Amino acid sequence: MLEWLREYNVVWDSPSVDQTGSMPIGNGDLGANVWVEAHTGELILLLGKTDAWDENGILLKLGRVRVRFSPSVLVNPAMFRQELNLADGTIRITAETPEDRLGLTIWADANRPVVHVEAVSRRPLEVTASLECWRNAPRQVRTQTSDFFKNLVGKNSDPHPTIITPDTVFAGQDGRLVWCHHNAPREPDGFEVNLRLQGLGALLGHIPHPLRGRTFGAIMTGDGFRSLDDRQIRSAAGSECRLSIHALTLHPATTEQWLKAADELVRSVDSVKVEIARHQHAEWWRNFWDRSHVRVTADGPREAEDAFRITQAWLIQRFLNATAGRGRQPIKHNGSIFTVGRDGDPDARRWGPGYWFMNQRLIYWPMLASGDFDLMLPWLLMYRHCLDMQRHRTRTYFGHAGAHYPETIYFWGAEVSAHYGWTPFEQRARPEAECTYLRYYWSGGIELVVIL
Repeated sequence: MLEWLREYNVVWDSPSVDQTGSMPIGNGDLGANVWVEAHTGELILLLGKTDAWDENGILLKLGRVRVRFSPSVLVNPAMFRQELNLADGTIRITAETPEDRLGLTIWADANRPVVHVEAVSRRPLEVTASLECWRNAPRQVRTQTSDFFKNLVGKNSDPHPTIITPDTVFAGQDGRLVWCHHNAPREPDGFEVNLRLQGLGALLGHIPHPLRGRTFGAIMTGDGFRSLDDRQIRSAAGSECRLSIHALTLHPATTEQWLKAADELVRSVDSVKVEIARHQHAEWWRNFWDRSHVRVTADGPREAEDAFRITQAWLIQRFLNATAGRGRQPIKHNGSIFTVGRDGDPDARRWGPGYWFMNQRLIYWPMLASGDFDLMLPWLLMYRHCLDMQRHRTRTYFGHAGAHYPETIYFWGAEVSAHYGWTPFEQRARPEAECTYLRYYWSGGIELVVIL
């Protein structure tokens, strides 16, 4: 029934130079940028998750996984094909040399928090999987517009530095790789500074801290793998191999509590036979595509290319919505979970954290037309969950019982610091945002009601 989708798959005939040549894969919450690095012949996955928020409210990557095959078929192959299969949400890579043929299938289980990498080779090969962490020591980063401590007025005028803290890599894990990022208490606490700045300090202690204690990471496992060190595992030689990357966010939790819950998650996922999981995964995607169809056709050859491009663009947009639209937080307008950052800092993201209604709506309006109401829920629920804060804000600012939402908010409802401005609420003549572009831009609330 979905055979026609194959025509619109994205197909590449050569490996990529770097992360800018990556394909997205995801299950609605957990995703990966996937590419084969041309000069090394290694498969790379840059992992993202919708709720991996650090102490600064920045949506971090989980980490990067590098997979090496020996003997390597991906270095200067005679034939290479990488295909994004829209119909079943998989990436398939095929490479051939005169001596060998390697087939890879990468898929993020639509029903479970795990990404699988499956390899089939004509000749026996060893597979080495490495964890690459760049958050190995505290470091200060240049602030973006929506960061807690960004000051839009003047240069080098941020009131506090923005510090990224290190990840934890667990030792002695016996054939698997385990790592997480834990948000420990810090001073100054950006969440508390932000609320007090806006005159919302009375809420502290009455609403859960959305960041403190948040712990997120992954466990990578594979049958027949042994540990080389805390960041590398290697398989025995064989013609078939599967790696599985299980991801978990727990809030609040210690690293020890996270590890215990992550172990239980792996056992739960692995209790389902992969053949059954694969069938259920394909069924989810089949149901997704069956509920809505848009296919532009043309009367003549001159218009055929335009018709193809319009159809493919629509399908890829829906695919990307599905890969990141079922998480605990909404799809971010500035790159979703598929940003690739810059060299040395895959976490870097233009405009930073927070949600901007004027841009978010462009993602969610088309979902109404396509019937993807389940993908809209995380966005709508975000506004519902922070309704009490908006009522408190409106009562504090304007003395009535309504509720107004600022144009740019963090997922718990507070306004972005840089737009609110750094004059404390108590010292202002008027309570609105100091940023003139957004001071009275409250039409988002009206538009949200229309969408509902």
